[in-house]
Amino acid sequence: MLKTVRARAATLLAGALLACAGAVASGTHAHAAAGDCSSGAFCVYSEPFLGGQPREFFGPLPAGYVIDNVESIYNNSTCDVTVSSDYAGSLLVIQSGTAVHRVPSYFGDTIADIQWTNCS
Repeated sequence: MLKTVRARAATLLAGALLACAGAVASGTHAHAAAGDCSSGAFCVYSEPFLGGQPREFFGPLPAGYVIDNVESIYNNSTCDVTVSSDYAGSLLVIQSGTAVHRVPSYFGDTIADIQWTNCS
């Protein structure tokens, strides 16, 4: 009887440990990586540190189009990209192959214009 109780306790403990390990491994938020941004794209993310699904852009924005909820940026193009916000015309220059893990608070969370320069 004691062997049966120990065996069941061991089985329960092992199951609990596996369940915890699975919960820790899966996490609660899916985070993208710079590798999730297609080659040649300028990518914006709705969460800091390139979190969430990237929204990809390959050229200038259409007139009147605004990108909302921008929290981080990755430039996977061969160009430098200058973006302007919808607030007071603030500018950010993102060099080719670089990321902005947290968009500065003065910039706001929207992009109203994308300019591509210094393309190689």
